[in-house]
Amino acid sequence: MLIKIAAYPELQVLAADKKSEPESLASNIEYWQGDLNDMTINELRGFAPTVFIHLAATNEDLSGSLDFWDDNFDNNLKLSHHLIGLIKQLPSLKRIVFASSYQIYNQDLYKFKSPQNKPHRLSESTSIQPISLIGLAKLIQEKELDAVSHFYRDSFNSLSVRIFAGYGPGSLDIISRWVRELLLGEEITVCAPESIFDFIYAKDSAEGLLKLALQSDCAGVINLGSGQSRRVSDVVATLQDYFPDMNARFIECDALFEASEADVSRLATEIDWVPEYSLKRAIGEIIAYEKSKPNLNSKIETLNVLITSSAKKTPLIRAIRGVCKTLDPGIKVIAGDTNKHVVSRYVADHFWEMPIAEDSNLEQIINYCHQAQIGLIVPTRDGELEFWARHKDEFAHQGINVMISSFKTIQICLDKVKFYEFAKEFGFNTIYTTSDLSSLTSEGLFVVKERYGSGALNIGIRLDFEEAAQYSHKLMNPIFQPLIVGKEISADVWIFPDAFESIVLRFRTVVVGGESQVTQIFRNTIIEESLLNLAKKLEIVGAAVIQAIIDEHGIAHIIECNPRIGGASTASNAAGSNVFRKMIRHYLLGESIGPIGKFERIHEILQVRTAVDEYFYDFDI
Repeated sequence: MLIKIAAYPELQVLAADKKSEPESLASNIEYWQGDLNDMTINELRGFAPTVFIHLAATNEDLSGSLDFWDDNFDNNLKLSHHLIGLIKQLPSLKRIVFASSYQIYNQDLYKFKSPQNKPHRLSESTSIQPISLIGLAKLIQEKELDAVSHFYRDSFNSLSVRIFAGYGPGSLDIISRWVRELLLGEEITVCAPESIFDFIYAKDSAEGLLKLALQSDCAGVINLGSGQSRRVSDVVATLQDYFPDMNARFIECDALFEASEADVSRLATEIDWVPEYSLKRAIGEIIAYEKSKPNLNSKIETLNVLITSSAKKTPLIRAIRGVCKTLDPGIKVIAGDTNKHVVSRYVADHFWEMPIAEDSNLEQIINYCHQAQIGLIVPTRDGELEFWARHKDEFAHQGINVMISSFKTIQICLDKVKFYEFAKEFGFNTIYTTSDLSSLTSEGLFVVKERYGSGALNIGIRLDFEEAAQYSHKLMNPIFQPLIVGKEISADVWIFPDAFESIVLRFRTVVVGGESQVTQIFRNTIIEESLLNLAKKLEIVGAAVIQAIIDEHGIAHIIECNPRIGGASTASNAAGSNVFRKMIRHYLLGESIGPIGKFERIHEILQVRTAVDEYFYDFDI
């Protein structure tokens, strides 16, 4: 579909899928990657589509796996209901085109106990009686769409396109599977070669859907097929033209013999078009596509993620697990902590009671990472950052990515005096910070905090000169800052060198124990540019959180930088930055996520962090 869309440069397109963003995407296409069940109205409202082409679906595994029972609900019924529920709210919408299936039709009319001499033509008026889960799901989706279209008929219309036996490059259809097997030199297995299907190539389906969406205003239902069915034995013969030495094993099976063909007279009338691809031409393209894929014979080993100092960081673990599930269900998220009683162990895929992150335990930690097939380590606590930064290269040598900045950068950020001096040297508007109270005027109010580590620990705020002096005796390494009155903000910064940059601003509306309980995302391009530039000067790698105060004049006064993921960084991910997905793709899957400067659309949302009860019936966790 995206290849076909490239031929319409006048269109502005928002494409969404679980799969990774294709390379060399046309400039008129914006890509949203993720589980569409998680898409919110904000992503759609910001784009304001006039046409919605709904293709998302899961097709049944031919092996008959029971897993499809859940997949069908999640990715067909639930997903369609969710998306139509969102899209109907948009005043910009004029048309919905839904990719349905011919399996809605009464299968008694085109499936038989014995082979047929010719196919049964199915028209839009043919009786409906699906018996497969796919057919039933598509029928329910059509009926839901009909109901919505009725109530919103003054706003938009809808069309359900009943697509016949589709096949195409990289698909799970039987033709593509046979091609992959033959390229590997394997024997193919053929069942019911006398069956007759109306095969339609993916590029023809895409072209037909686009023409129906853009060049027609017909509503209701319409068939999309070739109108010229072929036997399965014709497919096998065509494959033999390309693979003269192929081996095909013909077996008896319990399946009924199909004999179906699309009546495409309405299609030709509506858009004056018929599908173009012959079986031979299409199979030739599929073979070329499969040959172009790297490592045809190699098996890629799935690597896992380790989140250290996991403690009670359950929202972070859930968010990363959700991303991994959509990218590769084999990826496991492992929570690591020195305390075996932390609650995060109950939401991760596995838990590791890990040793303290110190040099004497380096070999033990590396050995565990190999054993658990760790490909990415995400540190989350200030006290461990120097360890991971110091040994980052050693882990890399072992094939393990640690998402951490350099040791030099970590030292600057963890020392608030050094950070102030660094930021001031490069002209950034940072709050004066000193360990010498006498260097400050005795007038005004002050903030007193620890020089190293988290600034929220044992902090004293709104203290006069004498109170600041007395309070400093409670701290190990006190520093002093003049009090700046204003709104406290955090900037979630992500930098993957030469690959990706992102910054999302959020107000720290309610703060408990140094962590934001209520967080509001907002936009300010001037502040975004300034703080991102500071992060780049610091040579931040991975995640960092920059704290600042915005005064009554709208000027941002920089406080400090924590070179790690923040407790509320999940908000910036949910707001549209999709940084967790990019993190996994970049560090774990080795995929391209650029280019630099391509910012995601950020939505101004409110995050409220609340406790969630969990219940388990298996105590062996």
